[in-house]
Amino acid sequence: MHPILTIMVFAAATGLIALALVWVVRKPMADLLRSNAWMTPGATFYARTFAVAVALGALAAVAGFSPPCPEQYAAMGRIEWVWWLAQRLEPVFMTGALFLLGYVLLLTILFSVLGRYRDQ
Repeated sequence: MHPILTIMVFAAATGLIALALVWVVRKPMADLLRSNAWMTPGATFYARTFAVAVALGALAAVAGFSPPCPEQYAAMGRIEWVWWLAQRLEPVFMTGALFLLGYVLLLTILFSVLGRYRDQ
């Protein structure tokens, strides 16, 4: 596999992972925030901030990426490429999981503080 192609495949896989995470979490998170009248104005802000944070985490993983050296290109078979890519995608999943954990903690704190103002 050519180094440029390797970088493009890694960037595409990273982008798809980030988009999938944002697509799965954004609407339920915004709906949860809109369930409380005190947090409704901030629902769009928190959803967009989450998307930006996940995108920046994915970009950081792409920026820290280095393709294998030319000797490894010749020695690697197809399944070794799959394992190599999976190992390089591990920080992307870890970053996404940590951002998701941070937002869950943030929303839990917001709801516990503003819980008494919850609409009936």
